[in-house]
Amino acid sequence: LLMLHCHLTPQGMVDLDTPYKNPRPIFDSSFRPHPWCLAINDWTDKANEPPLTFAGAEMGLMTWVYNLRVTYPKSEIYLADDDVSGAFRLVRYHPNLTAMHTFKQGPHAVVNTGGSFGDNTTPSSFDRVALARRIIAWWRWVQSRDHSRVLKYLPPLQLAPEPTSDEIAQFCPADADGINTGVLDEEGNRRAPPYNMHVDDCMFADVAENIMHSICVSVTALFLLLGYPDNPLVPSPLSMDKFVSQYNHQRKLVGRHFDTRRLTVGLLAYKRLRLLELLCTWSKMSSFNIIELATLLGVLENHTKYARWARCWYTALQNHVRRVLRARYAVLDRLYKGREQERRIKNQLPPGLAHRLESLLARDKAHLLWSTYQRFGITSPIAEAVEHLHHYVASNESPWEVPLGLIVPREPHFWSRGDASLVGGGGYCPALRFWFDLTWTAPVLRGVTLKSSDLDYVHINSLEFIVIIVQLAAIKTRIEGLTPSDAAIYFPMGRPHIPVWYGETDNTVSNSWANKVTASTTRGQALVAVFAELLRTTLVHTSCEHLAGVDNVVADDISRNDFSLSSAARCRQLFLKQPSLALLDYFQPSPELLQVLTLRLFSTRSPGLCVLPPVLGQFVPAGCTTFGSASI
Repeated sequence: LLMLHCHLTPQGMVDLDTPYKNPRPIFDSSFRPHPWCLAINDWTDKANEPPLTFAGAEMGLMTWVYNLRVTYPKSEIYLADDDVSGAFRLVRYHPNLTAMHTFKQGPHAVVNTGGSFGDNTTPSSFDRVALARRIIAWWRWVQSRDHSRVLKYLPPLQLAPEPTSDEIAQFCPADADGINTGVLDEEGNRRAPPYNMHVDDCMFADVAENIMHSICVSVTALFLLLGYPDNPLVPSPLSMDKFVSQYNHQRKLVGRHFDTRRLTVGLLAYKRLRLLELLCTWSKMSSFNIIELATLLGVLENHTKYARWARCWYTALQNHVRRVLRARYAVLDRLYKGREQERRIKNQLPPGLAHRLESLLARDKAHLLWSTYQRFGITSPIAEAVEHLHHYVASNESPWEVPLGLIVPREPHFWSRGDASLVGGGGYCPALRFWFDLTWTAPVLRGVTLKSSDLDYVHINSLEFIVIIVQLAAIKTRIEGLTPSDAAIYFPMGRPHIPVWYGETDNTVSNSWANKVTASTTRGQALVAVFAELLRTTLVHTSCEHLAGVDNVVADDISRNDFSLSSAARCRQLFLKQPSLALLDYFQPSPELLQVLTLRLFSTRSPGLCVLPPVLGQFVPAGCTTFGSASI
């Protein structure tokens, strides 16, 4: 039997040994027996496919839950989800293409008629199905509450008992703002859940009066789009083995643990145990290869996705990967300098496929870079990072659990601006009514003039970031020291459960350090660790943005003042330019905090985790000009 364009695609199976997932086949759709051969993925291009939307599903669900709490502060919020069975297979190939999706199973050649796990356009092709399902669900939620047809295909749906008054009193509140206005439209009618689709997993939540309706609507939309399971020979599009029909305020969704009473997202219990096993194994290892280290980093990256402050906890591991890859790349560069490999591959390619040369060379280089044959010894920084991570995960039942109020997009309650120059730094916050300035000491003034190769060199990016750190320290000191009467002054619309700070700086690098909580340099990362510890111990939603230098006038005047003058003379000179600062309290960082920042500014080796001093600073009443200067 001759099959036109037949292509035998290698396949494998994943998740064979895990009790938490079903095994699934995967296909190497980039496989080419020879460089001149065409792979399945060579026939398609993601550039002309619709954009993917599932990446925002998790954030969409968290935002919906947060807004439900805004509208229903005293109601139980039930979490729900359902899964599409064999989702990619439901998107059919054109008959002329099916022969290309052939694989060997025993003595037989099996032809896939639907999408396979490995085709580069399969996710975007299915995403259109997911979007169609969401649109049908939105329409159905408003139009009909008749679920008689769909209920016969579902097991009995069970809701957990309503919470007691004591439990309701412990509900975490949500702060309404212009972005999070609740789940009612302008006329006061309930909006339908967004039914966020994470690939084939539909996630949603609702209160008791609507949750059964929302569940049935989700399944009905799926059946209306892909067919009701009336034919026993045709599998149901609803994955019944994953369908959990008991609903309460906690649920496993997209590999994370959600809790709507506490409004948190965190690590699942079984993933915590698996991480503990992995860290325990690492604590006993004497060496590792780069794939093992990259795997550990990938696991930690996923578990700390929303706990931004935890990113710097495994910086020693990240930096080691960078060093190894740089060293290997230097070797690789020498190997490919003669271009013999390039000539060999190029000779196998017909002129029409010459464009493939770079990608084939890149694959060879990647294979060399990530070779598992070479092993590396466990250094002290790596051992310390693993030990700290192991201790933290072992001593916390809910590690890296993060409130949704620190994750979802929200409007700021106050903003601040800062700036650093080669002579000093400073910042101010009108809403929290404080300002500060920093004087650079002689070593810093000398360091900024040296070459980057000098051990005493100080980069302006580090000074700019120190100003951001002091701003957050002042915010933490102000908010944690508020009395009920003070709160009415600083938050006239009511004190938020989790305030939102919007920081502005005209330095793009320090802005990136603050948002990503990581830096590529040792000294930068040493300062990032201080910022991370402030984030961990402060219940404040932070967001830093770039501000054009021409608009950062007040902070610029603070940082470029004459720091040779006394504090009184310096204030008088500054207040003439910016009279509004005279109405603000002066934040004076504690000597202990300044010492921590100074030591880390000049550290040539990673100093590890940061321990904050018990007192970060104090506020001097507005108008006072006799305070002592803060020097770094």
